[in-house]
Amino acid sequence: MSSTARRVREVLVSRLADWYGVAPEEVTDDRPFAEYGLTSRDSVVLTALLGRATGRQLPATLLWETPTPAALIAALTAEEEEERPAADGVTARPEDGRPGPATAPGRSPAGGSTGGPPT
Repeated sequence: MSSTARRVREVLVSRLADWYGVAPEEVTDDRPFAEYGLTSRDSVVLTALLGRATGRQLPATLLWETPTPAALIAALTAEEEEERPAADGVTARPEDGRPGPATAPGRSPAGGSTGGPPT
C-alpha cells in the first residue's frame, strides 16, 4: 500500500470512528460511504481533510464520484502510477513497463501538438 493510500485510509477510519462511531475493523474497501451514515456536509469536510492529508486540492464532489473507500483510494493514488519523466528523459509506460520518450506538455513524441497549451 502506498503512503498516500495509507494516509487516506487513516483519515477515513478516524473520521468515521469520531463522527459515527464506526469501529476501524468495520471500514471495508467495498462498503459505500452512505452505509456508514456519511452526510453531504460531512463528505465535503472529509474531502477537505483528505486534501490536506494528500497535499492536493480535491473537488467537493469527490466522495460522491468515488462512493467506496476502494474507489476513493484508487482515484487518489492513480496519479502515483501515471508516467513520470525520469532525469534521463525516459519514462516507464505503466501498461507494459517499457521505457518510452518523455514529452513536454502539449507536445506529442513525434513533435506535433496534442492540442494542449503551447510550449
